[in-house]
Amino acid sequence: MQEKKATGSKRGIKFDALSESISGINKNRKVNEDYKYIDNERNIFVIADGLGGHGNGSEASRITVQTVAYRLTKLYERLKEKDYPPEKIQEGIKGVIEYTNSQIMYPIAEFSKDLQNFGTTLVSFFCHNGIAYLHNVGDSHAFSYGNNHLYRANSLSQLTQDDRIKNGHNGCSKEELKIHSINARLKQYIGNEHIKVHSNRVNVYDNDIFLLTTDGILDPVSRVEIAEIISEEKFEDIPDKLVNRANHPILVPLFYSKYKGVSINTAQKILAGKDDITFILLKAREVN
Repeated sequence: MQEKKATGSKRGIKFDALSESISGINKNRKVNEDYKYIDNERNIFVIADGLGGHGNGSEASRITVQTVAYRLTKLYERLKEKDYPPEKIQEGIKGVIEYTNSQIMYPIAEFSKDLQNFGTTLVSFFCHNGIAYLHNVGDSHAFSYGNNHLYRANSLSQLTQDDRIKNGHNGCSKEELKIHSINARLKQYIGNEHIKVHSNRVNVYDNDIFLLTTDGILDPVSRVEIAEIISEEKFEDIPDKLVNRANHPILVPLFYSKYKGVSINTAQKILAGKDDITFILLKAREVN
């Protein structure tokens, strides 16, 4: 992830938002444990991925997203009355997530016998005065696509940090590291006693594209494939193409077969549609 010290310019930015939240075609659990929130008016977008097998993942993701979204809405209202420097806003959002964890999620996980190991990942996106504020915990992420003023054109650039444990894989190629990270344990998630909220901010311009997503897309689909789909398809067609590729992976099974020593057919069965698929696709437009 590349850190950017965005300063903004009080430009009006709104987003066209497309999203999906479904269970993969080969998922064993019937309940969708992801949760998403979209508020186009206030530029608030949040996704959480409840931890499967860790108590009630669907409730963990719902409570987390609703709490964070509510407090971001309150922040939006305060910013209409008095503006604050970007670094203050960034720290304020970080505080919102820390509060959600320490005052709500961790106490539930700690004191409810029925909800032990209550947990979820989180990624949030809030835009104000031409700056996107991105925060995450776990392995749900935000990406920027092809913004020349930010990163290399026609590429997918990660704006958040990953909390998967990758011990023993130093010096691996990107492809091998990706395979080893699939189903890897998390160093932290919302619901732990102590968390470190990852934080970033970037300037936003007209036609910028952002993707917020869970590992239901990121595990079976490579970044190269995601970038190709965004590049080649009409904006409104991208969600269906991403879901189809997650359910019918092409490139990642080749890597999996190579580094795990299984057949390509076996790799496809392991990877195809095994998780909930949830993402929000955003396209920025400047407004007066």
